[in-house]
Amino acid sequence: MDRGSVATVINCLVTFLTQLVLHPSAANAGFIRFKPRVTTSGEYDLWVRWFPSRWTNSTQTPLIFHTPTGPQRLVLDQSQEGIKWLRLGAYRFDAGETVDLTFSGEGANGAVVAKAVALVRRR
Repeated sequence: MDRGSVATVINCLVTFLTQLVLHPSAANAGFIRFKPRVTTSGEYDLWVRWFPSRWTNSTQTPLIFHTPTGPQRLVLDQSQEGIKWLRLGAYRFDAGETVDLTFSGEGANGAVVAKAVALVRRR
């Protein structure tokens, strides 16, 4: 699940995976992880994308990642907004850092899904 293709565009790092789904009965035991590598220090907008699954998507999916100021934990309602890109906020990342973005099944109440993440550097 850690594998994906990575495309670096000017000021933007996007990691795509084939749509991955943790079945609701196994969600608490699993995770989906993205590991984009930051090449330029700065503030980045964090974007995520997923699609509906054939099961009911979780309304409380934890997304866990680390920034230079410490760990961050967001809870996503994956029953909404998935077909389009969803901006989750702006965060600072340092050059050379591999950002470990984990969609966790722990505490999820349905299918956990992930398609892509993007870090877009702010100007």
